[in-house]
Amino acid sequence: MDQPSAEDIRKFRLAGERRNFEYRKMEFLDGGIGLLQVDGFYPADSVREIVAGAAGFLSHTDAVILDFRQNHGGMLDGPRLLQSYFFKEMTHISDSYNRAENTTRPFWTMPVVPGTSLADKDLYILTSHDTFSAPEAFAYDLQALGRAKVVGEVTGGGAHGTKPYRLSGHFIAGIPFNRGINTVTHGHYEGVGVKPDVQVPAEKALLTAHILALRGVLARTTDDPERKAELEKLIGELEAKLKSGNVKE
Repeated sequence: MDQPSAEDIRKFRLAGERRNFEYRKMEFLDGGIGLLQVDGFYPADSVREIVAGAAGFLSHTDAVILDFRQNHGGMLDGPRLLQSYFFKEMTHISDSYNRAENTTRPFWTMPVVPGTSLADKDLYILTSHDTFSAPEAFAYDLQALGRAKVVGEVTGGGAHGTKPYRLSGHFIAGIPFNRGINTVTHGHYEGVGVKPDVQVPAEKALLTAHILALRGVLARTTDDPERKAELEKLIGELEAKLKSGNVKE
């Protein structure tokens, strides 16, 4: 395929800027839980400052929830940048096998990230049936590595990279050319999706993950009776809300 022109790149970046490169929402939830909603992945160079800012915002939380329920994919190094904040050391995440070239490319977290590390935070990732491609890889790999819990629905199942091939003046076919290989499972999620650790409807995923995160904080709170009582009260309130079905975000 032809390389994009300078004008194409300029327009691509401008479109991303107008959408804040799909970093849509940050929130400090009750009980000290951080929420970051990312609806797509742009190149790491485009989002470096945004991710560093998000990490700073989340640095004082006790756990982090990443919301990928409306994320449909994007550039590979964009997810890798965000992943790198959640590891203390360089970590081999996955490999990508290119069938045409018969080559395998390893993917590692970055050795250094700008801003504050989030490696000490419990991590929860929200998914839906619409979660597809790059965010699936993010969730699948961190789940397999034991670094994150996935909460929500089974994802779309797009693990193979594709390239467009023109068949005629009116038709283009997307043909797979590579596949991801997880370093733990040695497999992928093509056609079957990422299976959550806790499977719930997408609209209940955030509240469910919030409760799970608070339970984790509560389990670690052993020397602060006042904080423990606050957490127990909040968990009870959220569980009652979840049970009632009155889930509004």
